[in-house]
Amino acid sequence: MTADSKSLRFITHQSFFSAVRSGDLPSVQRLLGRAAAAEKEEDELDDPERQHPPMLDGSAVSDLMAVQNDAGQTPLYVAAENNLEQVFSYLLRFCDVSTVKIRSKSDKDAFHVAAVRGHLRIVKELLALWPELCKSCDSTNTSPLYSAAAKDHLDVVNAILDTDLSSIRIVRKNGKTALHTVARYGNLPIVKALIERDRGIVPIKDKKGQTALHMAVKGHNPAIVEEILDADHSILNERDKKGNTAVHIATRKCRAEVTIIGEKFDKKTGSNS
Repeated sequence: MTADSKSLRFITHQSFFSAVRSGDLPSVQRLLGRAAAAEKEEDELDDPERQHPPMLDGSAVSDLMAVQNDAGQTPLYVAAENNLEQVFSYLLRFCDVSTVKIRSKSDKDAFHVAAVRGHLRIVKELLALWPELCKSCDSTNTSPLYSAAAKDHLDVVNAILDTDLSSIRIVRKNGKTALHTVARYGNLPIVKALIERDRGIVPIKDKKGQTALHMAVKGHNPAIVEEILDADHSILNERDKKGNTAVHIATRKCRAEVTIIGEKFDKKTGSNS
């Protein structure tokens, strides 16, 4: 490849990313057409007898889909992150699952960033093609479900669970499930949604030995504490690795209303803390 060819390709990439980011679908289509036409010309120079119209499914177009900008983002990632639905759907025609899974420097792929941002239509479009994306975790083993739950995107949480319920059991490297996090930070609708789908996640302990109840009592939403205990009151006296029950933590943090709830369930079950 000559220096002029490399320079031209760089300019094409810059122009293409600019068109994608601005949501300019006609420009995106035009630039892809140019890439295909340039590839045709190169093919014909190599083999003058080979005559064919420019093909948008050629290697030049697929290579352009895998190009990454300075932030490590592919064109598809940029469209997903910015909820550019028309551009995204168009680009997706030329991508395979390996392209979708290319991670940016933020350690997320196109599906994961759409889940984090709450872009439901893009999430559903990807899941319809590749349901295995539900398990596309980052380097901390944070799943798209976990990220969507942490950002309060209930519709995305439900879309992922509708596709792959088993993704609810994915734990991060620190051992936490999505329920641990939403219980701590007080999102009752997502707590309910997760528990309704799989009550078995309630007693899961993280690497510190904490259940979702331990996390819930650190927050300020007694309704979440009740929701968790209604699902599995047997965890009331589960101890973390420091020997603390959830009631111990609630008492130490002066969560009087939480302590009262704990005592109520304690009396119901006749257990001792």
